[in-house]
Parts: sequence; structure tokens; C-alpha cells
Amino acid sequence: MKKLTRPIFIILLLIGFNVHSQTNIWDENPSDSQIELDSLLSILPYTSGKEKTPVLNRVAEIYWSIDPNKTIEYAYEAMLLSRESNDKEQEGLALINLCQGYLFNDFYDKALQYGLQSLEIRKDLNNLYDLAFTLRTLGWLYFDIGYFDKALDYHTETLKIHEKIGDKQRIAYSYNSLGLIHERKGDCNLALSFFKNSLDLKKEFNNKDRIAETMKNIGICYRKINEPDSATVYLESSLDISNEIKDQQNKVHILNELAIVNLKLGDFDKSYRQLKESRSLMEGLMDNKEWIVENDRIMSDYFLAKQDYKEALNYFKKYAEGNSEIFSSNKSEKLTDMRIRYEDERRASQIKLLEQQRNLEAQKKKSLLIV
Repeated sequence: MKKLTRPIFIILLLIGFNVHSQTNIWDENPSDSQIELDSLLSILPYTSGKEKTPVLNRVAEIYWSIDPNKTIEYAYEAMLLSRESNDKEQEGLALINLCQGYLFNDFYDKALQYGLQSLEIRKDLNNLYDLAFTLRTLGWLYFDIGYFDKALDYHTETLKIHEKIGDKQRIAYSYNSLGLIHERKGDCNLALSFFKNSLDLKKEFNNKDRIAETMKNIGICYRKINEPDSATVYLESSLDISNEIKDQQNKVHILNELAIVNLKLGDFDKSYRQLKESRSLMEGLMDNKEWIVENDRIMSDYFLAKQDYKEALNYFKKYAEGNSEIFSSNKSEKLTDMRIRYEDERRASQIKLLEQQRNLEAQKKKSLLIV
């Protein structure tokens, strides 16, 4: 047992450094995080009490995109321990980890519940980095359920905090987030301005995967406003970077987008090759159902453009079946519940505001009577 004391101390120091340097899993190299995860899991059985909580939270954080169920498992234990020791900082982290875990699993009600609890704690602690991350996470939750105005509110608040801190990298991330929201709201010209500001900042840090992501977003916007030549320039630049850093997931998305652009340009052969390459790559990816469905939809458009109506119908049926499977009745019910909650929350806020206004008017009238 004594032989393990020094390694545990060193790893806990590293966790402390990560917290102090205000990084999270999105800022890090996934392969480095996997090495860290292996180390943390090996020492976890030998930790206890207050020193165990940050280890549990860090393990939960690394598991976000690997296995959300593990995130929930470790974060829940971290939450209980942090409450026992009255460690509000770790409790706030455990709650946002729970929010992330449930968000990845599409349990929006539970994600919102834990996210709002984390927000309450982090507002009290006033750690701006942590507060911004919780606001950002809640913004993505509302983005996922299609409440883009609410998502815009949270991401705008996040941007203001990043600007107050003066963290250019995170300002760049916020610009990209706001661009995505405006794109989904249908204002691609406004989205382009945010994406281009994001890209300018990201180039300073030479973070290639982030640069490729934003270039892709710019290309998609140009495609949507019917500027296929500009779309091609940005999408192909993004593809070059994705090939360089071996980002297969981003490559799949870019190839699908380029296939749409080349359909518009009338280069059917190139479009078909890109669709086939994309399909080949996505077969090797986990959680690839949405990519396959999108590929089937574009393939249907391809055959329609080629006037092969039989194959166009065949791929459209595949698309419709796959889309129906993804958007199951269960998920639909969860989205409906969230939308009802959101409407109730908005109505409650409006009623509260009206009540405050009424009280203010009553006080004014009372003061006038006294005068």
C-alpha cells in the first residue's frame, strides 16, 4: 500500500493542476486523455474520502464521449462524496458531469435538472471558467432540442464571460457556437460572420481540428446560400486538414457536404465517388446511424438528378426508415417533455415579470398619493 502513495500523490497533483489551469476534456488530446484514464482507474481503488472525489470527477469527465453511462456512474458517486464533505467546487463539477452523461444519452430532462443545479452552485462560487462551461453545456442542451433562442441566450452569456476573462481560444469557441445557432435559425450570412471571426482567432493557436471544424461550417453556410464555388474552397481546405490529422468523423461529414455541392455543380461522378468514400469510412465509426441516414438521403438526391427514379426511391426509403429509427417515439416523448418544461418555465418567468411590474406601478401610485 505504501508503494502506491507517491503515484497517487503525483496523479492528484496533476488533477489539481488541470483544475487550476481551467482545462476540460474538449481542450485536450484524446489519446493523452486515454493514458490518463488508465492511470486514474488503476489508483482509484486506493483513494478514499475527500481525495477520491476529484479522481471520480476526472474519470467521469474523460468518459463523456467514450461511455456516457460510465460518466453517470462515476459522477454520481462524486456528487454524493462532495456533498458529504461539503465541497461545492467538486459538487458543481459532478453535477455538470451528470448533465453531460445524460445529455449524451438523450435524457434531456435529467440533463437539464443536473445542469441547472450545477449553474446555481457555480454562480455562487463565481469561478468564471466553470460558470461559462456550465452555461455552454446548457446552451447545447437547448440547441439539441431545437430551442435556438434559448440556446442563443446561454451561448451569448458564455461569450460575455470569455470576453471578460480575455481568453481568446474560448472566445473563438463561442463565436463558432453562435455561428452554428444562427445557421440553424436560417441566417447563414450572420452565421458566416461568427464563423470567420472564430477562424481568425483559431489560426493564432494552430489548433488544426478546431480550424477544420470551422472551415467546414463556413463551407456549409456557403452551400446553403447557393455559393458552391466558395463552399468548395472551404470544404476542401477542411478536408485537407482532416486528412492530415486523421479525423475520420469530420472527413465523413465533409465528404457528404462536398457531394451535395458537386450535385449542384452538375459533377455527378465526383459526387458519387465522395458519397461512396464517405459511406466506406462511416462503416468503421461507432455511433454512425445518423451519418448513414444522411448518406442515404444524399444518395437518393444523386439518383434523382441522374433520373434513375427506382434507385432514388430505394435510397429514400432507406433514409426514411433509418430516420424513423433514430427519432424513436421514446426520444420524441423526451423532446416533448422538455418543450413543455421550457414553455412552463417561460410562462412562469413572464408571470413573475408582470407581477414585478404591477407591484412597481402600485408603489408609484402609492408614492403619488402620499405626495
